[in-house]
Amino acid sequence: MIVSPFSRSVTADSIGFAQYLSSDQLVLTEEEARYPTPTSSLQRKREFAIGRRAAREALALVGASSAEMLQTDSGGNPLWPEGFLGSIAHKNDCAVAVASTADRIWALGVDLEKVNPRCFGILERIAIASEKEWVLSDKADSQRRAVMLFSVKESIYKALYPRCRRFIRFHDVEVGPPQPVATDGAIDPNLPRAECLSVKLLFDLNPTLRKDFTFEAYVHSDELDVTTGVAIQAEPVR
Repeated sequence: MIVSPFSRSVTADSIGFAQYLSSDQLVLTEEEARYPTPTSSLQRKREFAIGRRAAREALALVGASSAEMLQTDSGGNPLWPEGFLGSIAHKNDCAVAVASTADRIWALGVDLEKVNPRCFGILERIAIASEKEWVLSDKADSQRRAVMLFSVKESIYKALYPRCRRFIRFHDVEVGPPQPVATDGAIDPNLPRAECLSVKLLFDLNPTLRKDFTFEAYVHSDELDVTTGVAIQAEPVR
């Protein structure tokens, strides 16, 4: 089950979340058929289309009008309406998107991954020593943890890149072990596991995003899917 990673976070009311599923019956609009390129495969075009459709639904949830909907630049990159920001992720036949208003959220990123053992193959590349120790400390859960770590770092990149416009390496941040997200009342056992992880910058990214700046990443996961998100409410104080 895929749900918003922010559904139990303090930013939940500020963020619109939407998902869109593809199928063989999905009919592309004339605009969608042109992207990412006119010669892209039908599968790639469908992935692009459902991502944009999810983004438009997320924007509508935070008050964007039809005249303010998501546009696309000549390179196929999303152009968020003035006063709004967002992020898109897709995996196989599912796309998710988040959106908010710029006066409520300063940086926003989302990612979606399938739990699979291939993330072990890149653990050395994505994890610093403390992260690797945590991933491997529970053999039964290490596969999900590896996917979660990769996904969180993807969400971090998506959230921070628009604010620093520089490449962010996997080892530029440190992700702490997750903590269960507090909730009021009983937790529905059918819902994915909700967790919160602390994140710390290990290097200066720009004059605003400095070394030791900390923020949080949110995760919903089960045995099949991992959805992660980063939402920073205010610009860091220099």
